[in-house]
Amino acid sequence: MDPEQVAWIRTHHERPDGEGYPDGLTEREISEGTALLALSDAWDVMTISRPYSLPKTVDEALAECGSLIGLQFTEDAVVALMQLQLSGELGPAESARAALAGRSR
Repeated sequence: MDPEQVAWIRTHHERPDGEGYPDGLTEREISEGTALLALSDAWDVMTISRPYSLPKTVDEALAECGSLIGLQFTEDAVVALMQLQLSGELGPAESARAALAGRSR
């Protein structure tokens, strides 16, 4: 396995706000691969039925991800998720279109 990919797995609980683990990295220190893996892991937890929770709808999960930009998720990772939504790969595209239109850079 590629050492860079191993690092993504090791650090996928890091957060842009520095409150993650194992190293307390901040957004500038988190690799793109780590950020994408962290978001995809959380997306699965949010949208798949678990014994301990019901799944969120795509719209609910997208809204939650958007509200956590800069805290739990990087903006680039959430924008990538919204682009998947816009392409129809996650469900109806209206919520992602509205979220992308409303975000500021």
